[in-house]
Amino acid sequence: MDAKLALPETDGVVDAPLAVDRRVRALREILATGQHDVLSLDVFDTLVWRKALRPTDVFFQLAERLRSQGALWPDTPAESFVQQRMRAERLARRATPGGEPTLEAIHAHFPRAFLRGVTPTQLARLEFELECENVRPHEELLALARELQSHGRRVALVSDTYFTAAQVRTLTGFEADWIIVSCEHARCKAHGLHT
Repeated sequence: MDAKLALPETDGVVDAPLAVDRRVRALREILATGQHDVLSLDVFDTLVWRKALRPTDVFFQLAERLRSQGALWPDTPAESFVQQRMRAERLARRATPGGEPTLEAIHAHFPRAFLRGVTPTQLARLEFELECENVRPHEELLALARELQSHGRRVALVSDTYFTAAQVRTLTGFEADWIIVSCEHARCKAHGLHT
């Protein structure tokens, strides 16, 4: 039996005080029918957005953070660091069953010659910290997800990502009922991650 979501209505349309995004408004209308018990959301560009224009922009920030900490050789251009970070990800994808590595697995493939006194684990931790600084929540959608949970509905986050479920929980600041990530299931959404 479906759990009914009791939300105030106006002219048959669910009224949400923060309703700015038409997609969230439409989603509220669908959920108000009571025909769905689970809401499944992607993470990036859905529940959270990066402040950086492209995900790889965070790699430039990582290079500068490492330089400021004295962990990147001073004569290493940020562009070279970024190229090596992208190369490390390609190598990790080839070496990982299903091609879905964790962030730590990616940094295990990063060439040590660029760095001074930084382990792959520390490098992965620093990149994750920068990612946390670079995301902002879709407040309206996050409010809807929390509201659904308060009415007994369940929310799943599903993402093709090198972040673990625990990292996604930290990034989003949301206690989803399920967090399903490609790096922990060795498959992406296109190959049945959420089926």
